[in-house]
Amino acid sequence: MKKIKAKKAEKEKFESGRASVKEMIAEAERLDKAAAAEEEEARRKRARAANLRAAVVVKEKEKDEKEDKKEEKKEEEEEMLISFEDESEQMITEENM
Repeated sequence: MKKIKAKKAEKEKFESGRASVKEMIAEAERLDKAAAAEEEEARRKRARAANLRAAVVVKEKEKDEKEDKKEEKKEEEEEMLISFEDESEQMITEENM
């Protein structure tokens, strides 16, 4: 509670102009450093978000490729089955002749 009151009193001191020039300069530098730290943290978060989006794109692409390979394999198996059935029918037809 005392800390909150002290910060409030400090803030009022700067806003009312009662602070010395030296105190105002020190406070301005502190605020600049705090803002720079917040900007750096925001930059890191934006970079992380971009990396996550890139990872999602890669993962979706891999998933699509995997599905395409499954589909191709299934089509090849169906073609082989059709080919085998055609050959079987042809052999049966030749035997009946």
